[in-house]
Order: sequence, then C-alpha cells, then structure tokens
Amino acid sequence: MNKFSKFSDKNVGFTETERKLSEICSKTFLKLWTWTSLYNDEGIKKNGKGNEICDLLVYFSNTVIIFSDKHVTYTEDSAKNIPEDDGTSVAWKRWKRRAIHSSVKQIEGAESWIRTHYDRIYFTEKCHESERFPFIHSENISKLKIFRIAVANGSPLPLFLGAGIGDAINTGVRDRHDNYVHVFDGQTIEALTQELSTVNEFVKYLEEKERIEKEGFFLKYERVSELDLLATFLLSPSISRGAGLYVKEDKFKIESYDELNSASDYLNGKEEDKVSIIFDDMIESISAQFIKGTVICTGYSQFEANQNVLEILCNFDRLSRRELSKSIVAKFKETSGRAISSRSMLLGEDDQSYTKNSIFAVVIFPKAVCKGMTRLEYEKERRLIAQAYATYYQLKIDKERDIVVVVFDNILETPGSWATNYKSFMGRVYKKDFSLVYRGKTSIVDEDLSLLHNMQQKWGILKSSPVRMFYDRAYQFHD
Repeated sequence: MNKFSKFSDKNVGFTETERKLSEICSKTFLKLWTWTSLYNDEGIKKNGKGNEICDLLVYFSNTVIIFSDKHVTYTEDSAKNIPEDDGTSVAWKRWKRRAIHSSVKQIEGAESWIRTHYDRIYFTEKCHESERFPFIHSENISKLKIFRIAVANGSPLPLFLGAGIGDAINTGVRDRHDNYVHVFDGQTIEALTQELSTVNEFVKYLEEKERIEKEGFFLKYERVSELDLLATFLLSPSISRGAGLYVKEDKFKIESYDELNSASDYLNGKEEDKVSIIFDDMIESISAQFIKGTVICTGYSQFEANQNVLEILCNFDRLSRRELSKSIVAKFKETSGRAISSRSMLLGEDDQSYTKNSIFAVVIFPKAVCKGMTRLEYEKERRLIAQAYATYYQLKIDKERDIVVVVFDNILETPGSWATNYKSFMGRVYKKDFSLVYRGKTSIVDEDLSLLHNMQQKWGILKSSPVRMFYDRAYQFHD
C-alpha cells in the first residue's frame, strides 16, 4: 500500500479455478480493474476479520461485473444420471444447485452489499480504513450498471441456452429480484475474454445477450451453444454496423464457433489487430505506474485524475486501438533525427462503429532537440508541448471533442523492425517514457492559448501546420 495509489497487494484467488479466473480477467480488463476477494467488515467485531463479498469483481467506468466461481464435482453414478419426469437427472439437479444456484445467491448478496454499503468494501479481510475500495462511492453509486456472471466448473456436459428439456440447459437464470445471471463454464469464459478483449466489447456482448433473452430469443431454439452465440456476435460487423446480435433480420443465422477460424473476414481482422498491442502496452505502462503510485507519464498527482485518464484510454475498443496504433507507428516511420512532428486522428466522426469519438494525437518530441536540458527539464518541456498540441488540435478540429495527446521521444531504429516486432520496438519507446495529456471538451482557457503561443515561438511548431482530415472508415472484419 502507498499513499497515492490507495491499493493494497492484490489477492489472486484461493482456489485453482479462482486463480485461473483472476488471470483470465486481468489479461482482458487490466489488473487495475480486476479485484479478487474483496471484503466487507461485517465479521470484524465477532471474528476479527471481514467476510468475502464475491470471488471476483471488475469495476470500470461505473460498470461493475460480479463473478462467482464454483467447481463442483459431478456425480457419475449412473442411477443418478437417469432423467426424471421433468426430463432432467438427479445428478444434474444436484450439480446445478451447488454450482449455479449457490453462485446466484452469492452474487445477489454481493450486489446488495455494494448498493447499500458501498463505503464498507475493502481490499483485505483486515478492513482497515486505508484499505477501502476507492472506485465505488456516493457520487457514482446511483449510476452503476451491474452485470452478474456465475462461472460453473466440474460438469462433464457442455452448458447450453435454449428451450429444450434435459440436462445442461441453463436458460433464464435469474436472482430473486429478476436480474439476469450469465452462466459460463471455464472454457467459455476464457474464449469470451480472448475474443472480446476490451472492457466495452465484453460488456456489449453481455448487454446484447441480455436484450435478446428478454425478447424471448432463446425460447425459439432447443439448444444454443454459448460459443456459437459468440461466433455470431463476432461475425456480425459489416459496412453499416458494428458487432451485435441482429436476431430480427430475415437472414439471421447462428454461426458455428468451430468454423470461426476458417472465416476469411475474421482471420483478416485478427491479422490487422496485431498492431493494436502498441496501444495495449501503453495502457499497461500507465496502469502499472498507477498501481505503484508513481504515474509519471500523466503528470497528475490526484488519484481521480489518473483514474479518469485510464478510463478514457481503456474505453477505446479493439478497432479503435488498431487504428490508433497504426497512427503511432506511422509517425515514427516518417519522423527522423531531431524533427518535431505530430499526427492527429478523429475516430468515427459520430460513427457509432467506433467506441470513443475523441481526438487522438501522437507527437514526436526528441530530447536531442533540447540542448542543455536535464532529463527532468526535458520531461517538463515535453508535458508543455503536449498541452500546446492539445489546444491546437481542439481549436482546429473541434472544441466539442475530448482529446488525448501522447508525446514520445524518438529512438534510433532500423526501418524493418516496425513490421517484424511491434512489441519489442514500442517496448524501447515506452522505456524512454512518454507524456500523456487528456483534456475534456470545451475546457480551453486563456492560459492554454498563451502556452500555445509561447510553444509556437520557442520551438517553431504549429504555425502553418494544416490539419489533414481523412474520412475513410476502418472495419473490424473484412474480406
């Protein structure tokens, strides 16, 4: 724990399946947003330690995902596997009660505590005041959107959705308040988080699934595989729309997950996505600094300010991250030596196929041009440069847009390395550190204008720089 980060050392789970779930979610949602075994203080007076709220909780930008993870051994006794009058076996009923219904109960209890005692949630069972969970508070408690996931392991049967009768069908699982609970096994949750690899894509899938369930979609089928539903979601983007479950279309069909890796548009999209690791690594770098309590690159000293920056960056979906990463690579390719240069992008221009409709600018500002400056002086100047570019691009493009500006030092590199190993190349860039500035819309003040003028005069930048606008759209999957 440190004075800035508010974070205690993270739990990683007590059981093998909890540790696996934590690992899977950390890769998708970032360690920053993924918390295993949070506690309330109910048991402190009696037992000297708090009670676990849930197995894992994801918090991101007023969205909460509550996970309950159970591994229950399935009874293999053949006598208990014979279907009864209702079409299901005793073995299935017992396993479902212990693996799914008990998870639903745990999730319901966790949600109740979060909604009524959000100020009494802690990182450890000691429940010290300094270990209070900082993300949920009085200002956002009424805005929370909560999703509920039961991860049920141990059944030899694959889990299905649908209106059929028999073991392994889990349609319409709800808590006592009629809240929908998603039920996945370990294999399914791993596939979902691999394919829906940003927070908003994962949440969009949950939202779409809950929507069609409410509309009675699953009652039209005897059995629907969750993975086939995932494949249907993944293959739905087109020129006119993003990913979704367009079940009311005349030509709608459920795709096969087993055939996903033979779909040319999907494979092309995956190949295109490889470059987006550049943006992922930038977020990881900032997140790691945030958790340690030393967020050098953002320059902010307030916890809330750095949380806001990370939420803005994490809100870019995979398609957006791909295009932003390409922009970063292109800027390095075209900038040599001591040149100062920049490139801006406005993703979408109100096109809902992109998640975040913000201006993004990448700037190369080499330390080599800052003769006589110490490293600390250069870092301060780099931040001022970032602020100046933020003002310039908002004025030129749209003052009603949020903007993110990232300023890098340049590095000596052979031309071929960009195409062969993005991660290695950008690892060296991030090792030299960078500055990041985020500014909300309509927030330019006189001081910003004065700084822009001073930076223009001092460095000869942004005096006659035309802003080139491109209106082409990128597509997540294409032939």
